[in-house]
Amino acid sequence: MQELSLDETFVSVSGKKGDVIVDLRTNSSTYKEWIGIELSEENHRALHITRGLHTDLQL
Repeated sequence: MQELSLDETFVSVSGKKGDVIVDLRTNSSTYKEWIGIELSEENHRALHITRGLHTDLQL
């Protein structure tokens, strides 16, 4: 997993990709919680991840 040093936004302009985000901030009320999301050109979703969270891109 990659810890983000800056906020990042992910989108898919072609095809599909999945992403899993895990909160590994020990002082957070959502510590160790995770979500998964599919980004595709069909669903037009975007994912904004704040600094301190971890992401693992699934292709």
